Amino acid sequence: MRRAISVHPSRRGLLGLGLALSALAWRSARAATAPTPPADGIPNLSKSAVGYRDIPERDKQCSHCRWFLAASDPSAAGHCQLVAGEISPSGWCDVWTPHA
Repeated sequence: MRRAISVHPSRRGLLGLGLALSALAWRSARAATAPTPPADGIPNLSKSAVGYRDIPERDKQCSHCRWFLAASDPSAAGHCQLVAGEISPSGWCDVWTPHA
């Protein structure tokens, strides 16, 4: 005679599954909302549109951002792939994204 197999997930298993699904949803949402450089390569956001400041915000500064293009002199103004104009390496804005 065969035994009926019943599936009764444990609380630990359900919590683990919920945690994994939450992490997946968070990662997908973050990837979907990440800014991307313009296709033509010309930055089109104004400094005021992104809340640009010439001073860093705690450990956030342009020189540590994935969109920043440094000048040959590290202390000189560089450029951003998203924001138009010269950008201070010690500046910061709302689209700041850490290096991957």
